[in-house]
Amino acid sequence: MTLVILPLIFGAELGWSLPTWLVLAGVIALLELFLGHETRARHPVLDLTALRPPPVRWGLVSCCLVMGCYTVFLLTLTLHLQSAMGFTPLEAGLAFVPYALGFGALSLTWHTHPAQLQGILPIVGPIVCACGLLAVVVLHRDNWSPVARPCCCSLPAPGTPPATVR
Repeated sequence: MTLVILPLIFGAELGWSLPTWLVLAGVIALLELFLGHETRARHPVLDLTALRPPPVRWGLVSCCLVMGCYTVFLLTLTLHLQSAMGFTPLEAGLAFVPYALGFGALSLTWHTHPAQLQGILPIVGPIVCACGLLAVVVLHRDNWSPVARPCCCSLPAPGTPPATVR
């Protein structure tokens, strides 16, 4: 995942140089090697037959998309807090504590909520997170660092912004 995210974040800053494209091409080659090995292995790490039903494939694609965007959001906002807002690395990390506590509390107590609410949480959660990211973008649209601007403004990622923003 790092081989995908870092070139996409820093590619524009580096002028989309040849090494950036080589790293992205390397991701495809590594994925092909992994899948080739898994199809021939007697005891694969990932049983590819489990991915045959269409609902499983769509679920995997949606999970990868959401988690990929979420990872970009966390990295981008951390870089923005440090480079544009002047946070130290410790302060930038601590800015995510309220979010992490809320995420952890809901993760531990979701089963105690009514069944009707449990069914819609996977849909409502990413929407609320996307609205939170949009709020961060709107509130700080004039104060983005050169690294954070292309990532946050062109790739809306689900994720709840931390409550501790200066």
